[in-house]
Amino acid sequence: LEPLATEQSELAKIEIFPNPTQKRLVINYYSEQNQDYQLEIYDSKGTPIDQIRGKTTETGLNQIEYQLKENNLAGLYFLKLRVNNKIFVKK
Repeated sequence: LEPLATEQSELAKIEIFPNPTQKRLVINYYSEQNQDYQLEIYDSKGTPIDQIRGKTTETGLNQIEYQLKENNLAGLYFLKLRVNNKIFVKK
């Protein structure tokens, strides 16, 4: 994984798997320093399904495991990760 540093390579900085998924998403990303983040998860229609706020990244590789709620269907999901006033979008 590449550091969250430049917008040109933003899609290479975040890994999401499995996607499409049935039960959970694993999100890996690299951070150059400790910083606050906000994660928003959307279904394939663009409907927001959840939001995680007030968490702090650690320097280096970070992993977020997200368990889908019972009312969320299996399928493709998108996420919006806000770190250090930058927004990264990935499907």
